[in-house]
Amino acid sequence: MADKALVLICGDDNYLVTESAKKRVAQLVPESERDFGLEVIDGDVANADDAERAVNSCIESVRTESFLGGNKTTWLKNATFFQKKAEDEDGNTESSSSAIAKLTELVKAPLPSGHTLLITTPNVPRNSSFFKACQKMGEVEDFGSNLKSWEQDKAAEGKLDTLIRQVGLEMDLAVREEFLQRVGTDTRTLVNELEKLSLYVHPNRKVTKADIEAITCLGRETEAWDVLEAFNARDAKRTMAILRKLEGQKGIAMMLDAMLENNIRDMIVVREAVDRGWIRNGNWSANISPEESVILQTLPVNPKTMNSWRLRKILPFVGRFTMRELRIARYLLITMREKLVSCSLPEMFLLQTTILKIIGKAAKPPAERRDASRE
Repeated sequence: MADKALVLICGDDNYLVTESAKKRVAQLVPESERDFGLEVIDGDVANADDAERAVNSCIESVRTESFLGGNKTTWLKNATFFQKKAEDEDGNTESSSSAIAKLTELVKAPLPSGHTLLITTPNVPRNSSFFKACQKMGEVEDFGSNLKSWEQDKAAEGKLDTLIRQVGLEMDLAVREEFLQRVGTDTRTLVNELEKLSLYVHPNRKVTKADIEAITCLGRETEAWDVLEAFNARDAKRTMAILRKLEGQKGIAMMLDAMLENNIRDMIVVREAVDRGWIRNGNWSANISPEESVILQTLPVNPKTMNSWRLRKILPFVGRFTMRELRIARYLLITMREKLVSCSLPEMFLLQTTILKIIGKAAKPPAERRDASRE
């Protein structure tokens, strides 16, 4: 641990920032002394008033001796009020500039003897007075913010070697490339997926492409799964907002069309099971007849054998669509897929208009539409 009394750790990668901060805390404050030697201030705030309160609490903590008179560490954790909205001339957010100014004055002055101030934040303007003061008076560990796509890819390649060794796995170059392409660059996601792979291939250590396809999640498409959730909730505003974030990614419309079409197919099957009384209150009925079991086995997707996580994700939303709406939705998505390869219109425009045709009109509450459920 460096002998600096002030430490700023910043960057978009929440996992790297948090893990580094935890290591600092472990070095600064023995676990047996944390009840009195460590004070954590939550910096994840919603508005300027909350930012002011968080900074005031931080200042009070730094200026207050430890209860037992020993060393003390104050951790201003996940300070989100540096993120830019409207900026003043110093690069600070106008709505929280007062709080940032107070914090800047705090870090410019020497801290009380035996005190350490640790600040973590996902994003801080590198040209601000606060950041420059931290560089001058303390130590800054910067994991980077707003990295370009190629920079994220390069950083992930460097991290992956270390993470693979930590879990005791082996991957050749082609498998590593496949893993990164599928999982993405977020460190926390990389760690989670490697842990899953370790359990999946145990007692083996060698990972194959087939293993990756079988068990890993599409981390690069995390927001695409958010589209499904907003779509199923018939939340047009949120769906469009997520689509705007995804705009510009090559092939994204075709990928989302396939995901949505499969999602609708599953919803049709589950809706049928709900309408027939095979599923009640989220659980399978114990009174399914042999004839009905045969029908289940002939469905494109047998809901009884569907992944339980997937079933739980779908069930709360099937009542928001009639069976007729679901069938029309599937037709529209299949038709859109054909247009994507034959039409000159922008792919995101086609996707947005198709989705709005499906969910643009709010569904009636399930209780009001029970009689229409078999349309």
